[in-house]
Amino acid sequence: MADNVLTKLNFAPGIKAKDVNHNFDVVHGWMTRERRRVGGPGLVNGFELSADLNDFTVTVEPGTVVNEQGEEIFIGKKVFQVGPPEYTQRQETIIGPYGGLVYLSDRPYSPTNKGYLDYLSDIHGVDNIPSRDEFNIHCDEDNSRVYYYQIDNDKVYISKSEVWLDKELTFTYYVANDRVDAIILLPDGTFKYEKSIESDSPSHVELKDYPKGSMMIGVIHWVIDTSIDVEFYYNHRSYRNLYVDDKNQLFINGKPYKPAQMIYIDPPEEPQENDFWFDRSSNCLMVWRETCGDWGWVLCNDITSITVREHKLWKPEDFPRDNQTFLFAEDETNLNYVPNTNALTIVIDNTVLMSDQFEEVVSTVQGAAPEYMSQGIGFKLKDPLDRATFVDVIVNHQVRAKPVRETFQRAAIFINENHAFKQPDNTAQIFKTEFPYVVGADQLEVWVDGIRLVPKLEFVEMVDEKTPALESDMKENSIMSFYYKVMRPLSPGQLVNYRISKYVWSYDQVAQLLGSTTEDLADLKAQCKTLAQDLSNTNAHVAHQLDNLAKTIENIQGGGASIGAVAAMESGSVTTEHLSKDLREKLLGGNIFDTFMPATAMEYIPNAAKHDFIQVHLISANESRILIKNIDYTLEDTKNGLRIDLSSEYAISGNTIYVTGFQIGG
Repeated sequence: MADNVLTKLNFAPGIKAKDVNHNFDVVHGWMTRERRRVGGPGLVNGFELSADLNDFTVTVEPGTVVNEQGEEIFIGKKVFQVGPPEYTQRQETIIGPYGGLVYLSDRPYSPTNKGYLDYLSDIHGVDNIPSRDEFNIHCDEDNSRVYYYQIDNDKVYISKSEVWLDKELTFTYYVANDRVDAIILLPDGTFKYEKSIESDSPSHVELKDYPKGSMMIGVIHWVIDTSIDVEFYYNHRSYRNLYVDDKNQLFINGKPYKPAQMIYIDPPEEPQENDFWFDRSSNCLMVWRETCGDWGWVLCNDITSITVREHKLWKPEDFPRDNQTFLFAEDETNLNYVPNTNALTIVIDNTVLMSDQFEEVVSTVQGAAPEYMSQGIGFKLKDPLDRATFVDVIVNHQVRAKPVRETFQRAAIFINENHAFKQPDNTAQIFKTEFPYVVGADQLEVWVDGIRLVPKLEFVEMVDEKTPALESDMKENSIMSFYYKVMRPLSPGQLVNYRISKYVWSYDQVAQLLGSTTEDLADLKAQCKTLAQDLSNTNAHVAHQLDNLAKTIENIQGGGASIGAVAAMESGSVTTEHLSKDLREKLLGGNIFDTFMPATAMEYIPNAAKHDFIQVHLISANESRILIKNIDYTLEDTKNGLRIDLSSEYAISGNTIYVTGFQIGG
């Protein structure tokens, strides 16, 4: 440890070089050990990567590194001449298909353009066809050249395909793949640029394969499409475990440090952006953020809703033939509404129509769709219009207040289209789809030479590749199939198209469906439990009353009744004072409760108690119903009266509760 202590310098006789150098060595040792212990070895800053795709060079900017010995070293700029991706020539022989569409094993690459070939004669012209050195097709039978009019990914469309049908065709083209490279900083301070193998799924090198103390600078992904692009990745970079950059940002294991997020039980005196506070009075979680220029506490998971209004105006020249049935266009999906929700407002001659003056028109494409599905596609007036005027319709959508684009309920339509040519050996005329469809759900449409076929007459759906669907199969709506059969005669080479259309439910719609079912079951369970408890209480009260009555009669018969009570009964002036305390507590009191109050987290009913009969009704813009005790609210006796603790689900500004009931006992 003596070597780790500074030597006191005596300036009187003169300073010795040995003592000064010793002190420098001690301080240097302190610094290197501190670097190793606190932050460890690794990159400190710099080493940004860039690429020039004109000459295919990669540049590493200067940077600072701390090595295994704790020394801080500055590394200068370095430029690597990488060169374009490597490519190989490929030949493959394919029998000329019917229709002329050929699928290659790989996507053809152009060394001249440094990208995949993409050619369409109608757009690029015959003069710009790829050179025969880069892409060529010839017939093996007579070595003649085969022309083509399109190259799209790995597909090639041959001209005059009937000439080359069933002949051996040789395709000669170049192939290139993506590559993932890496730059390593070796312990001696030099860089090493490592090229990986070219593959459809390339991977970069592992740092453990290099000398101890080597550091990863970055990963370079060369991406080949119709042109070449480059992407840099730094997630494998060998950062120091702990360091502070020139902007005073602390990094831990290469990631910027951020203080832990807290949820405050009491509101902080000086809240910061995105601080959370749990409001115990309303059981709501609040977040501190800016809204329209003002900072304040904003309710998380706000379930309030707003109205989004969509509008359409029909001019007289746009009227339907019957002047009565007004339908939205197919592309006006923003006007589709949920039926039976009073979503339509129809105005004719500045007069709003009443609901009994028109009918909603509902789509039947999906059959018995869920009630919250936007199936409304228009409206029909009770009587046709007898003169030219303007018809204005406003569609009101109830959506979440924010953000509208994320919460508006929609059902997406999944469509898959494809085609096939009738082959001579397909005598059964059974065709296969790319994706499955539901048998009997009207999801499949078929065309032959552009003419739509009639279901069940000109084509039938199949359970599998051999079994046509029966009527019972069609009604199940649960069989998935890939096959269909064309019933009308087909000639070899005829084009058969199909389209599969089906709805894809959004997560919110599934959640709404399950949530609605769960709520109904919970309400039913709670009502059954409440009814069972009420019956049990009623039986107990009746049994208790009968028991008291029997005891009273027994006392009277046995002379046990007081003289005052007997006299009172004989005079017909029996009051509650003459009854036992147990009986008085079960009689109706003099207070009747009938009051409205805002739906806040806590409300009080004066002169009421838990044993009184109380009912709480919810009144809101969306619903009016009786709330369930001990589920939607609880009751508690306090010195201020009976306290109603309302669930946070209903304690919302704008809601009202209506309390009714009567007092039981004195």
